Amino acid sequence: QGRAWGEWLADALRPGAALGFSHGFAVAFGEIAPADGISCFLVAPKGQGDMLREAYARGGGLPGMLAVTEGSPDGTWALAAAYAKAIGCLRGGGFRTTFREECVADQFGEQAVLCGGLVELVRAAFDTLAARGYSADNAYFECVHEVKLIADLLHRHGLDGMRRMISPTAAYGGLTRGPRLVDDGVRERMGQILDEIESGAFAREFLAEAARDEPAALRLARAEAGSGMVSTGRRLRERLDALGLDDPGPGDPHTLGGDQ
Repeated sequence: QGRAWGEWLADALRPGAALGFSHGFAVAFGEIAPADGISCFLVAPKGQGDMLREAYARGGGLPGMLAVTEGSPDGTWALAAAYAKAIGCLRGGGFRTTFREECVADQFGEQAVLCGGLVELVRAAFDTLAARGYSADNAYFECVHEVKLIADLLHRHGLDGMRRMISPTAAYGGLTRGPRLVDDGVRERMGQILDEIESGAFAREFLAEAARDEPAALRLARAEAGSGMVSTGRRLRERLDALGLDDPGPGDPHTLGGDQ
């Protein structure tokens, strides 16, 4: 984006033009710096593009984070709201933010939980069971496959609702053992990750990696694709798909140890 902005767009835009973004990164960390008089707004849907499209096609929508830059002219908020409405983000709820806040919080959530912390947690749990002689299938179902069940309960009913809907053994085990895993040391490292994002260190690292012929993310993803957890998951999904088995809906206690 920074290259396209510098080479083709920056000098071509005139007052009255508009720039819309779905993520705050380029503006928050200076890759793109629109001049005053350009309507620059952010509408960041809280979900991937395919989810946004599916929700829109059903007549629904996803929540969206909305922002405008300080130099934007009057009427930019109205333009942002109109764009958000057009893609369904006002149906799911529109929330005011800033480019920087959206970017920092989004990257932290991805790294600490959604795409980093959660993945490493399920990987470590799968490896622990496999190393103790438990079958790969069992380890995958218990540590990876059922993540969706809990995530659906959290999404629909909140943390307290999730606790009420799982079995007593699951609730007690989670409440007493979870803090032993995510301790003050984990919180300290989360703070370090947030520091790297806020300072721009992560942005500089990412942009430098993206400019390489072979970014590190590609090498790491290839290595991950050959792991036992990934191959087990691929095999089990193919089997379940072939049998036409769907995931049980959220809230079914028997999928969450409700018979214990």
